[in-house]
Amino acid sequence: MTSIPPAAFPLNDISAGKMDLIYNDTESNRKVLTTLQKEISDCDRFDFSVAFITRSGMACINQLLDNTRDKVRGRIITTDYLNFSEPAALRQLLRFSNIEVRIYSRQNFHTKGYIFHKGKETSLMVGSSNITQDALNVNKEWNIWYSTHESDNLFLRTTVSEFESMWKQSVPLTEEWIQEYEPRHLRSKIERQTELQARRNDPVVITPNEMQKDALENLCKLRNSGADKALLISATGTGKTYLSAFDVKESHSKKVLFLVHREQILDDARESYKDILGNGIRTGKITGTSKDFDADYIFSTIQTMSKKEI
Repeated sequence: MTSIPPAAFPLNDISAGKMDLIYNDTESNRKVLTTLQKEISDCDRFDFSVAFITRSGMACINQLLDNTRDKVRGRIITTDYLNFSEPAALRQLLRFSNIEVRIYSRQNFHTKGYIFHKGKETSLMVGSSNITQDALNVNKEWNIWYSTHESDNLFLRTTVSEFESMWKQSVPLTEEWIQEYEPRHLRSKIERQTELQARRNDPVVITPNEMQKDALENLCKLRNSGADKALLISATGTGKTYLSAFDVKESHSKKVLFLVHREQILDDARESYKDILGNGIRTGKITGTSKDFDADYIFSTIQTMSKKEI
């Protein structure tokens, strides 16, 4: 029988504080950003250890950092790991005289931790969210939020100690450092884009699964019988988007309108169609900001298409 190793922290140590799961859920309007903004607003000082920082992520908190610059001090550790963080975002951080920023380059750095101090209370948010717009608002992210008034809390002391250790091993962020980093970031960005385009151009054969095969067969029978409507009911994750693309391919449809209930799904659906029908198809979106009426494969939401002006 396999023995279970002891917990890293005593259960009574962790239970001495308050805990919550912080995540994004567009349907219930839950956002990681909401917790991050509240904690920044309420704290006296903060310590962030976060791998990736982008302009879109800074746009989510820039105004708040401006508004609190006279009452909140901060320290941020980030990294040049994968050359992913954007130079423009790092330059934005240099504007804040109340925030010290350092770069950790010793080894692969992938932390996402946020520590907030307010008087005798300390809060932590540790999990998967970087400072990017998608991570803070829409991505599937899991973060544990923990708050305690006990300064002798082992979990808290260990986390703060690890931050202080990395802080000492990091170098200050300066304009000179950013100028040296900028070409590396650009090269890596081009390499990532080239690799992504190569994957899209490299034909990957996707074949229908068993559910899709049965559905396609039934759709073919319905179409041959003269039916012009069909309803498919299937669980989430079974491949309904790919199924519709397979059916479009088999039926040689030249014009398609694909409707979803949330705008965030549109780009994924469009890429799924390209996976099946090829990158050469003319796709477009009809949303609040896009009106690609001339596209052969149009992706939109039920809410948008129900508007009178559309």
